[in-house]
Amino acid sequence: MARRRALKLISEKKLVKFIVEDANLTIYAAYSRRFDALYVTVPGKFCSCPSYLFDVFAKRISDSCIHLLAMKLAGNNLQEVEISLDEFTSKIFPLIFKGLID
Repeated sequence: MARRRALKLISEKKLVKFIVEDANLTIYAAYSRRFDALYVTVPGKFCSCPSYLFDVFAKRISDSCIHLLAMKLAGNNLQEVEISLDEFTSKIFPLIFKGLID
């Protein structure tokens, strides 16, 4: 079931590698179900989604959240988005913040 959900994230193009041009910064993220929030990931290590916080980190009932599994399965086949620091600050950061408080 988890693998199927992870593959669905990949097929729906919900995994993104943001390249912030003026800041020499790369951020990996996964969109929420409705594309209205972003979860920041460190592939293989961390995700800012609630599932990672509760199921992986706190309760230790899972080794990974769906976003990290999808990142692993996608490998280098992520959608890459080059973006300026101004665009990142105005458009992407609010989605990341929303992902933290949802």
